[in-house]
Amino acid sequence: MKALQYKFIFCLIIVFNIKSTEIVYGQISVYYDDDAVSDTIFNIKNEEKLPWKPFDFPGFNVHPEKSKGVLIVLSSSDSIYKLDIRKNRKIGEPSDTITFFARLYTKNIKKVIVSGLNGDDINTITEIKFRRNGYQWAIEQDINSTNKDVKIPDFLCFEVIRMEPSEQASFYIGDLWIGVRKQVKKVIPSSFFMNSPFDNYKNFREENYDKSSFNSLGIYDSFPINYYDEAFSTNLTVESSLDKYQLITGILNACIENYPFYKEKNLNKKNVVSDFNRLIEVLNSEDDFCSFIKKLNDFLLMTFYDPHFKITPSKGCDDSHEYSRGPIRLYPIDKKFKVAAVLDKGLVDVVPLDSELLTLEGTPFTDIIKSSAIDEKNNYLFTVNRLMANRKLYGKVNDTIDLTFLKPDGIIEDVKYSIKKQYAVPHNFRIKNGTFSIINDTISYIKFNHILRDVPSIFASNLEKINKHKNLIIDLRGNSGGESEEGARLLSYLIPRNFVFTKFIDRKSGNIDSTVVKKNSVFSYRDDGNILVLIDENTASAAELFTYVLKKNRERVLLVGRSPTMGAIIPTYRFYLPKSGAQILSSSPSPIKYVFDNQIEDYGIKPDVLVPLKSVNDLQPYEDKVLKKGIEYLKKLN
Repeated sequence: MKALQYKFIFCLIIVFNIKSTEIVYGQISVYYDDDAVSDTIFNIKNEEKLPWKPFDFPGFNVHPEKSKGVLIVLSSSDSIYKLDIRKNRKIGEPSDTITFFARLYTKNIKKVIVSGLNGDDINTITEIKFRRNGYQWAIEQDINSTNKDVKIPDFLCFEVIRMEPSEQASFYIGDLWIGVRKQVKKVIPSSFFMNSPFDNYKNFREENYDKSSFNSLGIYDSFPINYYDEAFSTNLTVESSLDKYQLITGILNACIENYPFYKEKNLNKKNVVSDFNRLIEVLNSEDDFCSFIKKLNDFLLMTFYDPHFKITPSKGCDDSHEYSRGPIRLYPIDKKFKVAAVLDKGLVDVVPLDSELLTLEGTPFTDIIKSSAIDEKNNYLFTVNRLMANRKLYGKVNDTIDLTFLKPDGIIEDVKYSIKKQYAVPHNFRIKNGTFSIINDTISYIKFNHILRDVPSIFASNLEKINKHKNLIIDLRGNSGGESEEGARLLSYLIPRNFVFTKFIDRKSGNIDSTVVKKNSVFSYRDDGNILVLIDENTASAAELFTYVLKKNRERVLLVGRSPTMGAIIPTYRFYLPKSGAQILSSSPSPIKYVFDNQIEDYGIKPDVLVPLKSVNDLQPYEDKVLKKGIEYLKKLN
């Protein structure tokens, strides 16, 4: 059975002075634990006598599409389905971790409780809540992770809680198996880890390496034969005998040396490396660790302006849990910080929407957050400054905040309030992922806040309704990305032919190659449909790649937004450091860079229809000027 996920372990030993980035001796061994199901105990596909029905399941991660499923219908008086798995069990009681996996399509089910039954003993495997009918996120759960004495069940019990109690409930089972999960430590076949200061080349023998096809998801028609999934698995765990200062500095040194966008960002590599060396000379292990992280993070931000290159501090450095966000939210409009939300009813009339924040505790707010930075061409910096501005209004419970506002009517108002523990945020301030609605007889709308494994399934669940409308709006505003392959799977539903998904250059050889995605013949959006994609400065990474490919490969696609996308598309790796709890995010280990018709890094993808915002009332929770403008253009197309 194909690996479900990858976990990486770095064994890192670097000896150098914290005051210098020069590495005297390096010994870095890079591994990942191949988290795979080695033995299948039970698989529902072997149960021929079950009520199998023709029913299509979309692919999910490495699990392929299915053309049939087991249909279970529960009357209004019944709530439990019991599956006997004794007959086709293949092995006895294993000592390793036992994993349960299932893919379901549900109708009128709010919650399902999956349990294992042995005689009178019942062991709850998992409880899953569903927000909607349709294809659900796959259930994957270890049965004996907390108790190794738990036995392989004789029966599986599915207890359902209905959305509508008086109506029948039903579900299709597309996949269901129980298997033994084992981990095998392997070396990562990526050139970044084969060079100094790493020493993977000592442990890597290609002829002995069991690599997985780049097409493990089964979505490609053609793909590079010399690339492997393992090189693009990005969640890394770092283990080292070094202290936390040396470890972070050593990893950053390698990432800065191999940073992929010096040319695109007009940066002089020699100067950047020199600046980093000077910073390290100033820092020393006597510094407070949180201060140390902050200074390094500030350097990365102000040097690279790259959302894929930063340090996330440990929880001990994050004091935000001690603070409340406060009742006022700000958004930059024309270099001014305007009130975009007031969450305290007592302040609604005092601080109207669109009021400009002038001072905080008597200090001009544009001195605290430089106004010259809020309309930078770099959308990431715009976002950072917006977040920083709002963070300035944080406070501890019962703290008093003094502010001065210029109200829309021209009156200057001094406002003082005390911070409360929490404030209720209206549900329409952030639309839930997967929200689907019918706007009118010709337009359907779907919202995605990320590009993860549930996105194709959510789309497939609504496809029948979507295809009844000639126009589709896909809202990617605020979508920071996720898994590009799941974006490719969704694109295969939308583009009526095979298409080039990624064109990329190998950073080591300079060779250019590409991946071609197969058209999906089962889940297909109507050929004559118009698609409108809503974007903004927070549309990033896999969401940008999705937008670019859709626009390039399908007719009648229109991009509408208040700004270009963020401009940050590349495979990104996350180094987790258990000793300190810190994480380093970097694209430097990526063996490839994407090739586009125009530069996207830093510049983003420009909307076909740019909708300037003149007031916070134009934002999504209120008038939503961008959506309205998009609907106007769709009406012109019909």
